[in-house]
Amino acid sequence: MMQETYELFLNLKNGLHSKIDVFNKMLDTIQKEKRIIEGEKTFNSFDEWLTSHILFFGNDVIYRAKRLELNFGNPNEYFLFFPEINKIDYVYIDLIEYVNYAMDEGLDFGLLMYIYKNFLASLDCINSFSYASCEIKRENENLKTLMNKYISILREAKQNENNFLKWLNLNIFIFRKDSLFRGWRMQFKFSSPSQMFIFFEKLNRIEFVDILNDVGGRVEVQNAEDKQFLKEIKRTLKKRGE
Repeated sequence: MMQETYELFLNLKNGLHSKIDVFNKMLDTIQKEKRIIEGEKTFNSFDEWLTSHILFFGNDVIYRAKRLELNFGNPNEYFLFFPEINKIDYVYIDLIEYVNYAMDEGLDFGLLMYIYKNFLASLDCINSFSYASCEIKRENENLKTLMNKYISILREAKQNENNFLKWLNLNIFIFRKDSLFRGWRMQFKFSSPSQMFIFFEKLNRIEFVDILNDVGGRVEVQNAEDKQFLKEIKRTLKKRGE
């Protein structure tokens, strides 16, 4: 798993740098030649060229960021802009795993933030997908139902298994710190690979998350007993790794 994640990360950085190169080239072309020619199309400004290549730009509720997807490069990669904290993430995602490359300084960051502030921030929305609206990944009742189902599975195992820790070890899929959500990520083999619990320790908050575009979303664990029960599982898993 570590080797596969490392390879994903290298592919992610290559995808990012290829897009940076395209942005640099197009900005330089519009400055020198006052237009961009691609095949039979002519663009008289950088923002005209950029908007023609955007598949999606809008609010991403799951990450609480502005999300940008482009029609060139890897279709599983996208930008997340966090202008309030002056940060950008470049993300690769599939059904099993995701990796991200965070930027808050440097030439690449400066270029991307320049593009965001001068060309993207004023856009309302661009949506070439079949999402219901430009605010994708909403909270929904199906997620709450799934969340409660998985908590029930855990409670039943805790009650019926003679060795609950052994059962956890057999059924845990991923348990580690998550750099994108900035919390502890817990996934089980009995759930979909796109679904997980995220523990935000500083906020004293637990959320159930699905990272799929069409059905995804995030809901908070609000029941006090469920919250305490999940915290106990997290403590058990953390002790296992110490």
